[in-house]
Amino acid sequence: MGRQLADLIKKITKLSKKYEFTLDSEETLNQKGDVEFIMGLEGNVDPNKVKTTLENLAADVGYVTYVGMTGLLVCKTDKQTYERVFQTQLEHDQKKQGLSKYTKAGYLELKPATIPDELREELYSVHLNRLRK
Repeated sequence: MGRQLADLIKKITKLSKKYEFTLDSEETLNQKGDVEFIMGLEGNVDPNKVKTTLENLAADVGYVTYVGMTGLLVCKTDKQTYERVFQTQLEHDQKKQGLSKYTKAGYLELKPATIPDELREELYSVHLNRLRK
């Protein structure tokens, strides 16, 4: 029983490995655009590695928050950058801000985002942030 508990603690510790990750200031985020999106990181992927790769694809991305236990990285950018990097198309409708499938800023993904080849091994998902704060 003691050995099984020790193994379980090791696994949990490995899964919950924390990384130092610097988020952008509110001022910086306000300059990045109003498209907020969430990337799901595979396993124990370092968010700094994802950030470096993403910055090579698009310099104008802001980093809102990183939830280490779940491996979620929340970012902001503008509509054109999101569509280009994730090969998708967004609809923007101010009147539908915050409604069902729309984001707080009024965006709807017309087709699912595609993970770029450069991030395929690090991410399992990319989608607009429709969470309400």
